Amino acid sequence: MLAHRKTDSINPDQIKKCVIVASFIFDSSIREMFLPLTSGTCLRIAENVLNISERTCCGSTPSGLVVTQIPSSMKAALIGGERLTTACVKHRKALETIVNVYGSTGLTVECTTHMTDVAKESKIALIGLPIRNASADAADKDSKQLVDKGEQGQLWISGPGVA
Repeated sequence: MLAHRKTDSINPDQIKKCVIVASFIFDSSIREMFLPLTSGTCLRIAENVLNISERTCCGSTPSGLVVTQIPSSMKAALIGGERLTTACVKHRKALETIVNVYGSTGLTVECTTHMTDVAKESKIALIGLPIRNASADAADKDSKQLVDKGEQGQLWISGPGVA
């Protein structure tokens, strides 16, 4: 199990009662299962992924989070699998924490995380910083040379945290 570089992203109260909504064949089910189990908290398999019962944390895609009925007890969501949008974050502004997680499925489940802030719309879709034991660099797709910070390029993930 790899520890995340930012240990303050999810607090223990937010993961007391997690729900797994991903199919077991989907890579994010790994995080949805092991986050609560390695933290000593409760995990429940969702009976109806469109109407989640009293839980405090879930994982989802942005489009899934928008259409799902979530309880007022839900405090945190780890979102991945597609681009996180401002509309999604605003729709779920009652959540205390929304973490945008990114992982190139062929390499790892998740390798970067970003804490979203509804007040900073231009930064909502950022994929964030690499987790411990992973590196994230951007390179020019033609020359394969690393690009400067802030420039666009192909994402290169490396390190022992990569499968």
